Amino acid sequence: MRAAGRMQTQAPRVRAIARAMQYIDTHLYEPVSVAHLAQAACMSRFHFARVFRDAVGASPMEYLRLRRLERAQAMLREGGHTISQIATDLCFFDQSHFVRSFRNATGCTPARFAAQMAMQACGAAHMPPSQRRGGEPVSLSMEQPA
Repeated sequence: MRAAGRMQTQAPRVRAIARAMQYIDTHLYEPVSVAHLAQAACMSRFHFARVFRDAVGASPMEYLRLRRLERAQAMLREGGHTISQIATDLCFFDQSHFVRSFRNATGCTPARFAAQMAMQACGAAHMPPSQRRGGEPVSLSMEQPA
């Protein structure tokens, strides 16, 4: 009986976190604050931040940054976007903040990542690693190493 009661109290929290994550995904190109996310989740800022971290394993702003960096990787794969344009579009403070965040998350700069994507598009993926410059591309993941 206790487990069923606990499941019922968890369901609204799960829905609230899902609403906040949906808000993040639909507002990647806009300034977002914890207050915006808490409002979307119908919670106070402090309660929301604690519940979000417990559920997702990252703070709301860390999760937002990772989602923006995932979108930046997609934009770099697509081509046709400058690093400055991506930084501005995805609401990073400036280009250097974007480059630093990208490098910390992926281990390489956006320019190097874009060059790796361009090489793969030209068939370099079929070359032996010793003939490729820069090695394999990196991707972001919310999964923690075991």
